[in-house]
Amino acid sequence: MNSIILHALGVRVKMRIIVLRKIVSLSLFVLWVVTGITGILLLIGPLLAKIEVYVPTVIPGIHTYVGFGALGISMIHIALNWDVLKSYMGIKPKPKARRE
Repeated sequence: MNSIILHALGVRVKMRIIVLRKIVSLSLFVLWVVTGITGILLLIGPLLAKIEVYVPTVIPGIHTYVGFGALGISMIHIALNWDVLKSYMGIKPKPKARRE
């Protein structure tokens, strides 16, 4: 009976991790897009100023804070996918202990 309960709890935890991975990956993608757009605006801002199109002054702040957010979520993403990352590098994961 206990093994059935533990198995059910393990499935729930795995499902939550899968949902968490999806949320983290999607959030990271959105932050990456925003950082890219604001970075391009910062890069071409001086050129746009020559034709009298001005980039809003909040863009550098948005770029900075969203970049730090992306850095933090990247660390979470790496932690959630550490075993997969190790397999990409050719490092075999340690076998997990079997529960009885």
